[in-house]
Amino acid sequence: FEKKVREIPQPDKIKPVLLALQSDAASTRKSWIPDGKTEPVPQSVLDTLRHAGIIVLPVAVNSNYLLANFVSIPRLDERTIALLSRISKQLVWLKLGYAELSEESWKRIGQCINLTRLSIEHTNLTDASVKYLSSLGNLQYLNLVGTKVSVQGIQSLTGLVKLEKLYLGQTLMHGDEIDQLRKAFPKTQLDSGNYRVENLATDTQLLKAPSVKR
Repeated sequence: FEKKVREIPQPDKIKPVLLALQSDAASTRKSWIPDGKTEPVPQSVLDTLRHAGIIVLPVAVNSNYLLANFVSIPRLDERTIALLSRISKQLVWLKLGYAELSEESWKRIGQCINLTRLSIEHTNLTDASVKYLSSLGNLQYLNLVGTKVSVQGIQSLTGLVKLEKLYLGQTLMHGDEIDQLRKAFPKTQLDSGNYRVENLATDTQLLKAPSVKR
């Protein structure tokens, strides 16, 4: 446990696996970050956001692109969400799970056009507010789990041509509508969350009562 992987003997069979894992992780991580460069956010602006309780961090070493996480804020208001406009050029990953947002706040999020990842699971997003996300043309990952969006609202996002992963579990979408969405999003991996695990014989264990000694 005190050693790094490279310090442990690696049989020939395991080397290709480790290299593949490194390559996948690097390529996935890199895809979240826009190709172009951007200027750094002034420290005073970062201090303002952090003072409001927003976790703001760089997405990679030596990168000016940022992620923002609202997990430590129990109740959000429009003024707090409005602070995102100060880092809209640099913001590429936003985590806003379990938030109750106003219509104006959803509009603000739709103005963060450099977002590549957006996690808004279990928020009050509806068909009326999801339309504001259609302007996020760089979005690659979108988590809508537990929101009040239907198949009609989801279809308003078909213009997001870079979208790779879309999570739809516990939404108002019905199970038989997933094929309809696959046609609307042919290049997107859709996750409806309706998993079924097959029962195996090994899942059942026979228990016998212990014998009573006399």
